[in-house]
Amino acid sequence: MSYVQALAIVEKMTLEEKEQLMETALGDRGKFDRMPKALQHSTFMVEFLMDFGAYRDIQRQRATKQLRQ
Repeated sequence: MSYVQALAIVEKMTLEEKEQLMETALGDRGKFDRMPKALQHSTFMVEFLMDFGAYRDIQRQRATKQLRQ
């Protein structure tokens, strides 16, 4: 299924159906578990300016995807 097809299906869903879908995807996720890979990508980018120590902390946590220029 393509992204466009999946988006069309989701746009037709009611709010309750969307909430149920997210509960199914995230219901057994613990407090410190990583997000499922399907939910790790988003449609926005954030740029951080930080010192090297903070940069290394982000690398250790691996909570973000790092794209280098």
